[in-house]
Amino acid sequence: MLHDFFFFESKRIEYELCVYDVVYYDLYEH
Repeated sequence: MLHDFFFFESKRIEYELCVYDVVYYDLYEH
């Protein structure tokens, strides 16, 4: 169960970082 929690957290963090990358890219492209 604890393992699932860490797995979920890592996926969430990965997703958030991806979103930040896209936002940064947008900001600096325009």
